Amino acid sequence: MANGRRPTIADVARRAAVDPAVVSKVLRDDPGLQVREQTRERVRQAAADLGYVANFNARRLRSGAGALGLLVQEFWTPGNAEIVAGAEETAAARGILLWTASMEGYPPDRYLSLFRSGIVDALLIAGGGEPQDLAALAASGPPLLMVNHRTE
Repeated sequence: MANGRRPTIADVARRAAVDPAVVSKVLRDDPGLQVREQTRERVRQAAADLGYVANFNARRLRSGAGALGLLVQEFWTPGNAEIVAGAEETAAARGILLWTASMEGYPPDRYLSLFRSGIVDALLIAGGGEPQDLAALAASGPPLLMVNHRTE
């Protein structure tokens, strides 16, 4: 925008002459929204003209859609590349942010503080990890899912 601030959903709504809720639903392809195709196109064009990009934090507050953490022992272990790619594809399809990190060379405390802070809503761990580290992660708060790994 000319004044240097990021365009908002309200700016898009004014430009497209619709309610902000319509803008939100059009831009996230809400299947329940019943508006004419020309209205959808007008909203999309207004967003493009203004350079509107959805604010992740605002969307998370409204919808509860958040972030998923993916921790891998090391990225290039056989099978982990496919796990990372699958997690990225699934998260993107659901509009969820995916934080990926490798445990290789870093102490578990580095991740424990992040997960305890609520930066992710759930955590996937792909292979590896010491049992005591995994227990600490499991007790850290977010739901935990082990992928390609067996543990008690």
